[in-house]
Amino acid sequence: IGDFTGESFLEKLLCAEMITSVWGAVYKKDAIGKLRFDEKIYCGEDFYFLYELSKKCNKVSINQGKHLYHYVCKEESLTGSYTPRAKGNFEMLDRMIGDISNGKIKQLAYKRYQLDAIGIGMDCLKYSKDKNEWAFYSKVIKKHKKVFDIYSVGTFGQKIITFLLGKKQYWVLRALSKIKGSIRKTIG
Repeated sequence: IGDFTGESFLEKLLCAEMITSVWGAVYKKDAIGKLRFDEKIYCGEDFYFLYELSKKCNKVSINQGKHLYHYVCKEESLTGSYTPRAKGNFEMLDRMIGDISNGKIKQLAYKRYQLDAIGIGMDCLKYSKDKNEWAFYSKVIKKHKKVFDIYSVGTFGQKIITFLLGKKQYWVLRALSKIKGSIRKTIG
């Protein structure tokens, strides 16, 4: 794909324009230094590692021309189901938002936060019967509304989900999640 500054690489990560897993790349040992995975992050630890690495790098070179790995999402996998530990993802994103000073990149981080809240929140509604868990995502979805237009993110369906989660209309969302089997089709 090309060469990027650490900041432009972070923009690509936040916009989901490149793979956020760390296993598919080669890194210079001196670039990583003492940087390690945050073991408190259960979901999104790769993303946070790459975020921290992007702050240290002047140049990031990427070549994604040849696909060497085929990723399959399975219903029962971590990325295809829900676990309460996924809530740690928002603590990580809040740390990032607090750390970023560039206005454009901060807006991208807010957008990423909102899209994650929609996706993980809907997985929670689909797989969990715990109303306290549901309430957590109602709170998360509205957290940054004073500084970010929460209805500016995503497709029309995702905007409806943002509205319904914010209004705690769980029964409507649970019904939507059952239509046509997959919530991914509902919010796409």
